[in-house]
Amino acid sequence: MLLRETPLDRAGRHVIEAERRLKAQASWIEELGRLGYYTAEEEAMLDRMRGELLRARAELAQLLGQAAG
Repeated sequence: MLLRETPLDRAGRHVIEAERRLKAQASWIEELGRLGYYTAEEEAMLDRMRGELLRARAELAQLLGQAAG
């Protein structure tokens, strides 16, 4: 976290971090699948992570709208 992070900076960071986590989780699921593991729990977590990303993007969009208008 930046020392003087604005709400807009924070929202942008949350989107970037959520995208990274989602990508890592998807890669993990892919690897587990290749190894023949059951991935239902990991896929459920991926769905929750998608929801977190959507919320983070919505917050960013709201803040960008406030900054523009």
